[in-house]
Amino acid sequence: MDEPLSNLDAKLREHMRIELVKIHRNLDTTTIYVTHDQTEAMTMATRIVLMNNGIIQQVGKPEEFYNRPNNIFVAKFIGSPTMNVMEGHIRHGHFISDSEEVVIKANEIDRERLLAYEGKKVSLGIRSERFLSGKEHENRFSATIEVIEMLGKEKLLYVKLTDGTNLVITMPGYYDYEIGEVHNFGFDTEALHFFDEEGNRI
Repeated sequence: MDEPLSNLDAKLREHMRIELVKIHRNLDTTTIYVTHDQTEAMTMATRIVLMNNGIIQQVGKPEEFYNRPNNIFVAKFIGSPTMNVMEGHIRHGHFISDSEEVVIKANEIDRERLLAYEGKKVSLGIRSERFLSGKEHENRFSATIEVIEMLGKEKLLYVKLTDGTNLVITMPGYYDYEIGEVHNFGFDTEALHFFDEEGNRI
């Protein structure tokens, strides 16, 4: 199937995704489905092959693409909102952003992986829902809320750090935030993704 749902409106496309999944399961056969829509790929596929300029970037289950992307291209392509990515370097097992505004102590597993990258440039990625709210976190930072998208059960906070870094943070919809407020957030160190200078996963 070559993008069979691309010309349908959003509601019908959602309905047809479900119907195609049911048909696929009932037929119990292999189906090759081509799409540029990550939602279709993530919700319909049992196995994804993601390509960029004719080169395979990653092959695997949908959850592997989201939780363990092979490189920055995959990390940014899969997920909405896209993964937050910051540039920096490793110093004594800590990730330090280029401006030194953000300093994160990696967990033990990541510290082992990062030993070979001491003093080298790396990129750090984190999904919007893996930030922590409040002052009590070790790897915390302050940011000003610039835009709030209310999506019902959750809110997307578009925030800016004092060094100008922009991040997108997802918080529960019942949390109270106002545009212009400064809040403290923390990084969930169990959900950090590190990439080398070429953009490949460490």
